[in-house]
Amino acid sequence: MAQPEENPKRRMTFLSKRALAAPSSSGPGKIRPRAGRLKSEEKNH
Repeated sequence: MAQPEENPKRRMTFLSKRALAAPSSSGPGKIRPRAGRLKSEEKNH
């Protein structure tokens, strides 16, 4: 919020830390890998 350059960097670290801390309880982190897996399964079928 203070700086536009620090926003994305801080967000990436926060998401990474959250995904590492709790990948099962991660919002965006959980949807991202799930969507990728669903797409992969659809392509395979």
